[in-house]
Amino acid sequence: MYGDFREVIRIVSDYPKHYFLFALILALVNYGIRFVRWAYYLKVLHVNLPFRASVLVFFSGLALSVTPGKVGEFFKCYLLKQQANMPVARSAAVVIMERLTDLVSVLLVGLTGLGLIPIEVLVICCFLTASSVVFVIFFKSSIGNLLYRVPFISRWKQQIDSSRSAFDVLLKVRVLIIATLLGVVAWASEGIALYLILKGLGTENNLWFSVPIYAWSTIVGGISAIPGGLVGTEVSMLAFLVNIGLEKGEAVSAVLLIRLATLWFAVVLGLVAIGVLYKGDKRLLRPLRRV
Repeated sequence: MYGDFREVIRIVSDYPKHYFLFALILALVNYGIRFVRWAYYLKVLHVNLPFRASVLVFFSGLALSVTPGKVGEFFKCYLLKQQANMPVARSAAVVIMERLTDLVSVLLVGLTGLGLIPIEVLVICCFLTASSVVFVIFFKSSIGNLLYRVPFISRWKQQIDSSRSAFDVLLKVRVLIIATLLGVVAWASEGIALYLILKGLGTENNLWFSVPIYAWSTIVGGISAIPGGLVGTEVSMLAFLVNIGLEKGEAVSAVLLIRLATLWFAVVLGLVAIGVLYKGDKRLLRPLRRV
């Protein structure tokens, strides 16, 4: 609605296809590196899962990245229970650590363009990061034992202890550093994809603008907790692009193309992975059909 519909259709239809292909490849790089982090987490937790199954479980989570706050990715915990008999309470720590290291990684990528960011967004991001650190410290330390004094929570003591033992392993300094560095490279690759999308539009842009714009737009979308960061990511990215001098039609086209190459490409791959898993074991999704 913001851009001229006819102009956007014209720009997208005339867009050089090879630039979009490069963006898709960089999106695959993002997913591939995040899979390496996923496999690394499972390795340090001593989870034996065949490579093919591990790939399918990881990519299945991408299909549910369009759920509020990406909570649908906990579906991977159910799949790990089915594929490797890993308790859900223990595998939940992997999914949570993926999200926490993603937050830190995207923040680090975004810091390359700190001057582009409204102070309000920066304050919220700092608050979220600090809250995550406090949560981890509380949950991991002996103070977390106070949770067991709450009658409702005390029923889940065994499951909570399982999660805490997994967090103890995943929060080791070496594991944190490796996971965060992998996250930085992964999210920077999608920022470079935005740079190529803009280059395909023939716009004058700088890599050091494109990468942080993508990072901060992703953060804004995540803060909104709307499924897939929809609206929040698009509107903020649009505002950033117009602010650095793009015309409305060009900015709207760039946003549409980069979201197709990153978010919706991931969803399609995830649906394919779920289909392959379901075809291999039709019992797998029966509980979900009942729900």
